[in-house]
Amino acid sequence: MEAAGAPMLHLDVGDGHFSPEVRFGQPMVESLSKATALPLDVHLQIERPERYAEEFVHLGARRLAVHVEAAKDLFRLLSSIRRAGAKAGVALRPETPWCAVSEALHAADYVILLATRCEEDASPALAKIREADLWRREERRQLEICVEGGIGKASARQIGRAGADILIAGNAIFQSSDPAGQLKELAKQVAPASKSSGSKQRNR
Repeated sequence: MEAAGAPMLHLDVGDGHFSPEVRFGQPMVESLSKATALPLDVHLQIERPERYAEEFVHLGARRLAVHVEAAKDLFRLLSSIRRAGAKAGVALRPETPWCAVSEALHAADYVILLATRCEEDASPALAKIREADLWRREERRQLEICVEGGIGKASARQIGRAGADILIAGNAIFQSSDPAGQLKELAKQVAPASKSSGSKQRNR
């Protein structure tokens, strides 16, 4: 991925409770921080993220996102992540409305919108991306909009046009027989949307 031009690596950390899958945790993040020069973008899909947020920053996370549905005091948690030295992000499940997070966004650097069926122009996911883009323009904030899930050739351009800055692709890249080539192909799909919207999209 580094050789293919990815600007960062996105890592989903799951505990088997908040998220159904048990995914890798602290040892993998620490090892990857030593193995690559790419910034690590860590997405905590865990219960009570306040217990571990600062630890993940110290282990090498340059960006750390927590779920609004799991955090007890989201504003305070985002502030602590920033104080620890990382960019702070908020993640929203597909069914969580944008209004659930807007109060804490002044302490956030970015949002991750989990999405499905993004190839459909009338999909709720695209509507939420547009809502987030409208919010940051009205508030005059430099908030990055990231989209995870449903990324592919058919949806990348739609997502970019809706206002997303960063596209998080996993299966679309790693289930390919040529992951590096697939990454570059997805970037080509996004480029026209970037020019038409004025946003900067990236895949990783």
